[in-house]
Amino acid sequence: MAVGPSFRAVRPGPPDPINLLKRDYDQDTTPTKVDLGVGVLRDHLGLTYELPVLAKAKRILQERRLDHDYRPTTGKAQFRVAAAKVMLGADSTLLKEDRVATVQTVAGTGACRVGAVFLNKHWPSSQEISSGLVSNRTSVYFGIPTWGNYEPLFRHAGFDDIKTYPHLNDSGQINMHAILYAIDTAAEQSIFVFQGCCHNPTGRDYTPKQWQQIADHLKSKRHFAFMDTAYQGLGASELDDVWAVRQFAEQGIDMLVAQSFSKNFGLYSERVGALHVICASSGIAYNVADQLRSLIRWEVSSSPAYGSELVSIVLSDPQLLQEWRNDLATAKDRVRGLRSQLYKKLTEKFKTPSPRGTADPWKNLIEERGLFSFTGLSPRHIKILVEEYHIYLPTNGRINVSGLNEKNIEEVAQAFDAVVRGSVDEAHL
Repeated sequence: MAVGPSFRAVRPGPPDPINLLKRDYDQDTTPTKVDLGVGVLRDHLGLTYELPVLAKAKRILQERRLDHDYRPTTGKAQFRVAAAKVMLGADSTLLKEDRVATVQTVAGTGACRVGAVFLNKHWPSSQEISSGLVSNRTSVYFGIPTWGNYEPLFRHAGFDDIKTYPHLNDSGQINMHAILYAIDTAAEQSIFVFQGCCHNPTGRDYTPKQWQQIADHLKSKRHFAFMDTAYQGLGASELDDVWAVRQFAEQGIDMLVAQSFSKNFGLYSERVGALHVICASSGIAYNVADQLRSLIRWEVSSSPAYGSELVSIVLSDPQLLQEWRNDLATAKDRVRGLRSQLYKKLTEKFKTPSPRGTADPWKNLIEERGLFSFTGLSPRHIKILVEEYHIYLPTNGRINVSGLNEKNIEEVAQAFDAVVRGSVDEAHL
């Protein structure tokens, strides 16, 4: 039988830089290799950090003998309620008035996906849900650099008009002029994608005053805020990290919130997340939740149970909830300590020049929040770090600070100093 032409025109998909970096790291047999790439919260041994409270939740769940039956399409009510409370506050007026449509999702990426598909059908006006994805000409804005999945995710959901603005200025600080100009000049009811805290990859977050300026400008143009919160509790505090979410919601800005429990519960492979859509009334919220149910049913039918059961156990028990907060504070303090150590080694011991040419070199290390630091190292620097020093980080210069520890931080600082000073042989460039 002759071979047909099926799929002959198919070419490889676009590369995923982070996964390729992890593959190269895993294949490297050098015993002193350092992983500063993948955004996983590490412990002092370089292993994935397991929150102590999670071990307790696992024992509780084991005693309950979790079965493998199907769960509700939108997730169990206990999980949805707990997730909404930790995001919006237990005393939230919106929750008391049933004005929030909450569904469980396949982690934060799944929340972004479901949220984008929902907006494709219903923003700024609704279409027949059965008509399938069509091109939505609403402009979608996000500041760059940012998480690399946003643009392909929105394009995959049917949005063709993707626009960007610089998140940082030339000094590496928040560029308020750029975001406000983008908001003011965008067509009415455009979509603006924000990271609620611990900005990936820069670690530079808006202050409450800056968030309020953004809110005022968004309202004046009736824009939609697409808020992605992947690191709640790992920046300033559990409450401060969602300040913008709660303020935007209370001020009546059209908004949805993508929530992830990958980082703040250490449940990366369990894919636990939630999507919250803020609505004007309980009746609207009911309809929105039902539309989200349909989308989830068509895409994944239901979300994984194991991780969401663990999250529900912790967030629904006052004592375990406090232990979770304490565990996050411990992890956050460790990352802050590593930032300070690296800063001191670069500025005091090695007196390393700034790769950006700024007057106060490396100060960003102690000003940024969350797992990531935006070093300013160039792709040329990083090529040397990977090939000569076996220190792995993406080409945009972002490092996962929690990948540092007492055994490797001196080596990393010395390597940074060497590449910035250009002390490596030109033959290796």
